Amino acid sequence: MRFSPLVPPRRPLFGRRLEPPAAIVPTPTSEERRLIDRIIRHAGPREKL
Repeated sequence: MRFSPLVPPRRPLFGRRLEPPAAIVPTPTSEERRLIDRIIRHAGPREKL
């Protein structure tokens, strides 16, 4: 399984390790924001403990 073309190795076998890509924070569109607001409003206010 180590040399299987379908399963990549866990890390490079030689050379420098690549830096992980910077995290991209997605920003919702106005339509997605409206949907999120409707879902939150539908859930209603939370009860206090």
